[in-house]
Amino acid sequence: MAILIHKGKTIEVPAGSSIIKAAEAVGVIFGCKEGLCEVCKVKIVSGEENLNEPTQNEHEMMVEKPFRLTCQCEINKGTVEIHQEPLGGLYSD
Repeated sequence: MAILIHKGKTIEVPAGSSIIKAAEAVGVIFGCKEGLCEVCKVKIVSGEENLNEPTQNEHEMMVEKPFRLTCQCEINKGTVEIHQEPLGGLYSD
């Protein structure tokens, strides 16, 4: 099992699986769930090394580290902490 953390909420995720359902359970907002809209864009606070490599969709959407599209992520092991700004919020990195 692996662990996903968002805004202080923690959920266990089977290692090697998509994090979509777990991310929804801890409050991440989604749109298309196919890597085309960026609604589920999150900042990886820690544990980036525990995720799969960015997908072709993420490259095409020009999503760059430390950000990922949650719908494209699989957690391989360990703990990953994410942060999503409220809709309409802007990241300032």
